Amino acid sequence: MKKLLGLLILVVLACGCITSGTTTSTPASPAKETPTVHISGITSEEITLAELQSLGGVKFNATLVKSTGTKINNTYVGVPLKRVFEKLGIEESRVKWVRFRAEDGYEITLSMDDLKNAYLCWEENGEPLGPDNGGPIKLVIPDQPGKLWLKWLSEIKLIGDESAVVVHGKTKVTVVVTREDITELMNSFGMNVTVELKGENVTFSGVPLKLLLDKARPDDDAVNITFTAKDGYSATLDFMEVYGNDKAILTPNFRVVIPGEPSRTWVKDLREIVIG
Repeated sequence: MKKLLGLLILVVLACGCITSGTTTSTPASPAKETPTVHISGITSEEITLAELQSLGGVKFNATLVKSTGTKINNTYVGVPLKRVFEKLGIEESRVKWVRFRAEDGYEITLSMDDLKNAYLCWEENGEPLGPDNGGPIKLVIPDQPGKLWLKWLSEIKLIGDESAVVVHGKTKVTVVVTREDITELMNSFGMNVTVELKGENVTFSGVPLKLLLDKARPDDDAVNITFTAKDGYSATLDFMEVYGNDKAILTPNFRVVIPGEPSRTWVKDLREIVIG
């Protein structure tokens, strides 16, 4: 019995020594990121959800019209996009196009005319917008179809008319490409094409024109494509001939090069691509 009692005492003392050398703590919860919209292009800024709310929320009704024709009526609270511009000191006259990007990478580009009644919203039907319904910040445009609204807004790019090529016409969406976009795309999709120009072999570098046309999602009944320069010069070609040309490119200085087509159609200082 004495041996058993002694053994128990030793076990208790050992446990006490181990416990006294160990500190138990609860792991700290990771801090939640502050919802923020990053703004680039003409200016470089960012604005948080709290800052948006401090501009004064406007309560309004809007009807989401889906592509199927289904209509969904909701009540939102948000701030007009124009008020955000004023807060950041952005001159609307300098902005021609605005690109909105979601957290999942989806993006749309709209003209300032399309955005006269746009809101950045944080509340829907009396509840804060969460991940399940497009929050924490959602682009809502009451006078535009639902396909032009954007969930999970994370980035806004402001684009001036002087620094972009616009792809539109018979397309599902309008695509606006800046010089910075071309430079970024060159890293992954850049290619060289060698063509004969004025009796000499010349090599041009650029991104596949088909890549940009695919982003615009041309309509099935598209028949022609027109390239227009800043000075008004233009060239019109068969759409399928251009779309199917894997060597057709757009260069970083906004020149379209289409091997197999006359060089007079390789429009320089390109500003607009219209699919008709």
